[in-house]
Amino acid sequence: MRKKTTLTRIVRFIFFLFISYNLSATNLNSIASHTFIPTHNLQYKIASFFVNLFSKNNESQIKKTQHSNINLDVSTLKTLKTSSTLSLAAADAIGDFRSVGNGNWTSLSTWEYFDGSNWITPTAAIGYPGQYSGTNNVTILSGDTVSVDNITTQSMGDVIVNGTLALNPGGSPWEVELNTENIAIDGSSATLDFSGSQASLLLPAMASVTFRNGGDIAGSCTPNNEIIIDGVQYAACRNPSAGSYTFGQVVAAGGTINAQITTSSPSSPVEACTTINLEGGYAGTGGTSVNYNWLVRDPSGTFTNIGTGSLGNPVPTSTTTASYTPTTVGEYVIFLEVTDGSVTNAANVVFTITDDITDPTITAPATVTVSANASCEATGVALGTPTTGDNCGVASVTN
Repeated sequence: MRKKTTLTRIVRFIFFLFISYNLSATNLNSIASHTFIPTHNLQYKIASFFVNLFSKNNESQIKKTQHSNINLDVSTLKTLKTSSTLSLAAADAIGDFRSVGNGNWTSLSTWEYFDGSNWITPTAAIGYPGQYSGTNNVTILSGDTVSVDNITTQSMGDVIVNGTLALNPGGSPWEVELNTENIAIDGSSATLDFSGSQASLLLPAMASVTFRNGGDIAGSCTPNNEIIIDGVQYAACRNPSAGSYTFGQVVAAGGTINAQITTSSPSSPVEACTTINLEGGYAGTGGTSVNYNWLVRDPSGTFTNIGTGSLGNPVPTSTTTASYTPTTVGEYVIFLEVTDGSVTNAANVVFTITDDITDPTITAPATVTVSANASCEATGVALGTPTTGDNCGVASVTN
């Protein structure tokens, strides 16, 4: 009984703080433009406290973790969060932006701004989302496409994408830096689109990207399209860094195309001139036809296509196979890229190729017996050809 009374008092006290903060923050927010005090952060933390306090299954609340602590299991990837946490910021608040159609991120006509009472077209003094401090949550509505060029924003609340966020920086350094701790790609038509041939999405420390309800990644699939969190590559469509992920791993399987290399033999390290055998396919549901490419990047950085074709959809039991024999010492990366025409994902496996230490083989031909002439000589003798072999090939054989 005593424990229950104490808990009740704690809950009432925190609830009192929650209401008091909302009232005081609302008054403070009206003092001057560019000095808004977003209420989201405290609301989020207090609401999260209640979720943790009363939840019977604390595992349903997935905390953001440092990049080095991420588990490959997609259920615990940093990109995944429960919908109960992110949706707490759904109510309109001063500093919120929402899209009103297609347009560029930096164009004021792309947005509406919530001033505490009404949604208005932002003025030059208000700016676009993240242009000045005080931006709260930013929502791209379903059916709208907002493109963003090279940009670095001020700190913002959540970026919620129900439509399309198209990353298309127009030149060096090819970076889109959004200072938000949460990006939610939420909905069956929601897309994070790497539409340019080169685009890096830069996020701050402890940031997370969420794919929910069919949200997906689309656009070009190049090694230069990547998500970087706190200066460390978190994911790339193709050729991710060690410890990083492919876009296919980032997007939870189910409703998306996720390339999968199911077999690679032998395992790394591999001696030069040894044939590597691979098998793979895809998971998820794409369009009516899913095409694939097997690609190899050798130590010099050169890409070679070692197989191409198509797989049926829905996912068949059939898979695609490929083989490759590396001859140069160094690191090779083999990719399986799958696409349905709108979504492209790639999986990869890395092999370290070591020196060829396997000895060549030689077997002498059958014994040859000839008779000598009066001068104890034998001419025109056919010695036969030895049988030779080597995993890297035999250049020549000389008797």
